[in-house]
Amino acid sequence: MSELTVDMLLKLAEVSGNTPKIPDLVLFLGRNGGGLFDNAKHCYLETVRNKYRFKSVFYTASPRAERELSALGVSFINELDFELLSRVALIVCDDFYWRESLVEYITKGAKIFQLWHGIPLKSIGMVQATIEHRNMSPERQRWIRFGYSGYNTVLSTSEYVSREIFSQVFETGKFVNLGYPRNDVLLRPATKLDRLDMLNVPRDILARLQRQRKAGGKVVVYMPTFRDYNANGEVNGTQNAGCYLDIAALGEFGRRNGVLFLLKYHPYVKDIPAALPESCIFCPHTADIYPLLRFSDALLTDYSSVYFDYLLLNRPIHYFTPDKEEYERKDRKFMLNFDDWTPGVKSRSQEECFAALTDLLAADMNDGFEGERLRMRDILFEHIDDRAAVRCCEYITELLG
Repeated sequence: MSELTVDMLLKLAEVSGNTPKIPDLVLFLGRNGGGLFDNAKHCYLETVRNKYRFKSVFYTASPRAERELSALGVSFINELDFELLSRVALIVCDDFYWRESLVEYITKGAKIFQLWHGIPLKSIGMVQATIEHRNMSPERQRWIRFGYSGYNTVLSTSEYVSREIFSQVFETGKFVNLGYPRNDVLLRPATKLDRLDMLNVPRDILARLQRQRKAGGKVVVYMPTFRDYNANGEVNGTQNAGCYLDIAALGEFGRRNGVLFLLKYHPYVKDIPAALPESCIFCPHTADIYPLLRFSDALLTDYSSVYFDYLLLNRPIHYFTPDKEEYERKDRKFMLNFDDWTPGVKSRSQEECFAALTDLLAADMNDGFEGERLRMRDILFEHIDDRAAVRCCEYITELLG
């Protein structure tokens, strides 16, 4: 948008806002410029599988997404067509970074259904933007307040999440507790996963996981979140080595214990290992890891919201949190009490982590937290089924009027 002045953008928004909308036209926006992963992907593909009383359009600027969709004959647009986008009646998205692009101005006047991308443990949104934050400038806080407001509806997973968490995070007209479309692939029988479910899922990784489990080995997914600070307290999105497991040591543990580790870092983490041990696989930021989670035996994480979704599988979760106090002090306060809402063994050093994983393997993946996982699952998820995308599409029809 560097070539466009503020006055030009405002004029564009004015023209779009005065353009008559096509009452049943819905625009789906994937994360990171239209990537094929997360809730927007799985909700849009439900409209491809089944007919609803609206017309759906998927916008992407991702060459990978274009290739994947084209290969299956799924329609999309990859150009900012003002004539089309200015007439969109509803936008369905799962983040807000598109709102700093031309799409924000071209679609002015459309309703917005925010699917979001996870139940937060750490503070986000209005909570993050209204407290003193050593890693966030006032300008950034203003942007955060804008990004978490202005929605007609925000998707949630339960009344508890809406009332106790999202009500503090978003400014919105309404919450609907329909569940996350991306979690449908966790609950759908593996034999029922189809070509649309598996769009943008690395087939080589899937094959490796299946071979590992068929041979009697275990698969552990390692998904830590990002830090807003590094070891020097600087905010640059790179890894702080003191917060993450050493990959060489992780690989050696896997080799000795017959464990295959699937690594998936947050997209904000830029410092990615150039080479991996044989017992480690890296899942790209732009890939959809959710269909792969069901082929794992346990999750290893820290403060990432993925562990809430993993509760639906009712498999062990281990929390490696060497920087918990520093994280809360320098980075984010927690939305929920950490100890009360983390149903699994916790470790504070790499040695403790590997010892806990050794115990878990010796106990045949029984960590003793099954009852607590199920109790928490039932609080956070009102629907334990594979029909969240269906419910969202039915709600879109309702929202359009």
